Amino acid sequence: MLNLFYQEPDPDRFIKFDRYPRRIVRRLLRGRSNPGDQKRVFLNLCARLDRLGIEYRMNEYGYARKHPVEPVFIVGKPQVSRLVSHANNIQHLRCFPTMNTGSTGCFRA
Repeated sequence: MLNLFYQEPDPDRFIKFDRYPRRIVRRLLRGRSNPGDQKRVFLNLCARLDRLGIEYRMNEYGYARKHPVEPVFIVGKPQVSRLVSHANNIQHLRCFPTMNTGSTGCFRA
């Protein structure tokens, strides 16, 4: 079973904890947001794993802390590695859209 992790960065901008009201106001003004490149790659990866019948856990930090021998795969931005135990074997998956086919390619960094 794969342990996949993905999280969009959402830092405070002006004052501490302002990310929460900014998120609500942004949603009210702009409507539902479309997933960005890295999130789209993560969603496509999960859909492909579902089609292949491969089981995976998504963003289960507690499980990763309790089972430090199991590898974890971080898709996209590396700020998630601060939330995962460093006893785990961390693999960063870098994904990028390919120009001519429109599909994505992933590789371990």
